[in-house]
Amino acid sequence: MLVNFRYFVFLVILLLNNGHESVTIDLPQVEMVAWLETDDYKWKYGNEMELQGISYNKTTFIIPSDIHGLIISCNASYPIEWIFIPDEHLDLSVMVFSLYTIPAREGDGSRQNPFLFIMKLLIYGDTNGFSGKYICKKTGEDNGVFGDLSSEIYIFWEGNSPPYLMGYGKTVKVSSYKKGSLRLPCAVSFPEIDVFLQKKINVTHKDNTTEIKFIDLEFNTNTSAYALITYDPTLGFIMDNTIDKNISIDGEYKCLTNEKDDVVTVIVTPEQIVVPVSNPEKDKLDRGASLAYNESTQQLVCCSSSNKAPNIYVFYCISYAHCKIGLSLLYHSMIEKLKLYRYGHSTNENCASMYMYQGGAYRCLGDGIDVSRVIFSNWGLINGTYRRSIYWSWSDINTQEQQNLITMYVQVLHKPSTSLHLNPYWHYQNAVNSNTFYTGQNISFNCQPVMFYFSDGIIWKIKWKNNTETALIPPPSPYDNSLWFFMPSQSSYVIISTQIHSVNCFAPIWNSTDWVRKEYIITAKDPTKPTISSPDDTELYWTLNDTVKSIHCFGTGDPLPELRWLKNGKIVESSHNVDVNYGNASVSLTFHVAEYNVHGSYLCVAENILDKTEKMFNVYVEEGHPWVATVTITCIVLTFLTILAVLGWRIKINHDTASELRWRTS
Repeated sequence: MLVNFRYFVFLVILLLNNGHESVTIDLPQVEMVAWLETDDYKWKYGNEMELQGISYNKTTFIIPSDIHGLIISCNASYPIEWIFIPDEHLDLSVMVFSLYTIPAREGDGSRQNPFLFIMKLLIYGDTNGFSGKYICKKTGEDNGVFGDLSSEIYIFWEGNSPPYLMGYGKTVKVSSYKKGSLRLPCAVSFPEIDVFLQKKINVTHKDNTTEIKFIDLEFNTNTSAYALITYDPTLGFIMDNTIDKNISIDGEYKCLTNEKDDVVTVIVTPEQIVVPVSNPEKDKLDRGASLAYNESTQQLVCCSSSNKAPNIYVFYCISYAHCKIGLSLLYHSMIEKLKLYRYGHSTNENCASMYMYQGGAYRCLGDGIDVSRVIFSNWGLINGTYRRSIYWSWSDINTQEQQNLITMYVQVLHKPSTSLHLNPYWHYQNAVNSNTFYTGQNISFNCQPVMFYFSDGIIWKIKWKNNTETALIPPPSPYDNSLWFFMPSQSSYVIISTQIHSVNCFAPIWNSTDWVRKEYIITAKDPTKPTISSPDDTELYWTLNDTVKSIHCFGTGDPLPELRWLKNGKIVESSHNVDVNYGNASVSLTFHVAEYNVHGSYLCVAENILDKTEKMFNVYVEEGHPWVATVTITCIVLTFLTILAVLGWRIKINHDTASELRWRTS
């Protein structure tokens, strides 16, 4: 029985080993996809890189000074990330916000078909500090099953050189405490530059006087008087201090080129040098020290274990993968030059605090504490409010929160054949709800997931009322949207019908094969043709120089139509003599003065998604009509005759009165 069990175990081990041997996973594939020339704002794609002086192979990229930007893509069948390893003695303050990594993914929204994970590395700027080692690797732990799934490249970025030495103007200490290879950090930004090495020595003359001078050292040979020295433009000078134990390599060296002031001073000392920890696996958190988020004040609070407040260093980033690069920069030896300081204060003297405006890589460093975190926030994305919550890890996000991390909005467009230049209007949606549209409407849907949780590569599907789904458009290539900096955004267009239940955006989670669905429920109804009414006659007669004359036009229909006034086929717009007043499905023209140029035919057009209706108004402007003059003259004559009759009657009365008085007095 024991023999059978051992035989069974042997078979299992054999099958497992055979299984591992049969499983092959390709390494990440790296390629250059776009570049940007200096003083140009248009990225170029294609196979013309050699014409621009760009030289590259599978492991080395040489970028000349007239190139200002570069996009390098890495793709694999598993989640990947870029790691940047800068020169430890490089001043990173000028490049901290010019290096980005942008995740993307291709797929069909299901888990049935193979995926393609893409991580785009975007470099933008003219500093030669971008020169260095870049590694595209599988994210997380591989448990040793598939080995080290990574591809490494080195970029020479000439940029603003000269100077060409990466650490020019600096003095660097290197320890010879451990025997073996010793590196003098004298890497360059362009590999064709001649680099020289000198050592400081004391020369004793015959008169016993001494002189300090620098002498040239030979390298790439085995005959050096001091040690075997080789030069690698990606590393610097490599010295082997094990060749001759009687020869000391300690002392002062200079790396220099033919350019003025392009010098790096290197001090080789037998003393041990403490190298700063880079991304420690464990946090340092003594009793009394803490890092927490105060939701009421919306502040990140970091407290030390002493009465001295710690520092909070921040690297603001556009995606989780970008934050990973920032996290490594926060442990760089020249962190103080990154200009990332703590903000705000706390009531406790041992605490520092800062408002969480956006996500990023954070490091709290002080007495008893050295903690780093990648933290992101969904500030301003929940139901249109400005509530801010933070997430410390992916496990903090439940299903509903995942949907809340995606914002959808739509733009209602008009028929392409419309004769009017009507303005589109918007519907904005944060939460899942119903929206009413009309059959035949052309709708632009836009989906914006939070950058820290999702990647580029959004796909769209229509869900029909019979519970079937159809891909809205073929899954877009992430290269079509290579340069988003703040959010992976994707748009699609839908012609509304009564058979549609919802429009669905599938956003890919950046480091997994999972998708999050955001559903936009559609309520469709049939539109009705618009009609026009007006209290004004269609034939209008105005007298020249009359003031404040108006024409009104009202529209009805479902949806309510948009209205415009046209004259001679052109839209009437407000000017010095006319005001165009728009209301709710109404439009009116108000003329300040009835001038000759007001005369003409005015067409009121009412249009909605179904159809359009027109109504013509004719305006006549004249100096005055003949019957008006006749009536006026007649009135004047009659008035004059009436006045004469009244005067004659009054004269007759006065004459009769005078005659009667004379008779009586006689």
